[in-house]
Amino acid sequence: MITRIIGALFILAAIAAAGVELVQWISSGAYKSVTLGGVWYMVHHASLNASQAGIQRYVAPWLWDPVIISILVQPAWVIAGPIGTALLWLGWTRKKRHPNRFRDND
Repeated sequence: MITRIIGALFILAAIAAAGVELVQWISSGAYKSVTLGGVWYMVHHASLNASQAGIQRYVAPWLWDPVIISILVQPAWVIAGPIGTALLWLGWTRKKRHPNRFRDND
């Protein structure tokens, strides 16, 4: 259940990011993507800075610059859409595997 809710939220975020890009493109005539890092910075820039410092200091310095930066510069809908789709799929397949425990088995 919770995976489907989180998946739906990721899908809604992807649709919202794509909608913002579309409105900006129509109004200005030039395409400008809404990056994942830009959205994260707008929502809570302190956690973005803290995660950068933590990953570079405690995990691996090389992990931040080539790997995570390449993810953060992608359009937000490109990252959020597949994650949301995967979570929705996992939520529905997990639901089908478990039989109803409260039903009488005749």
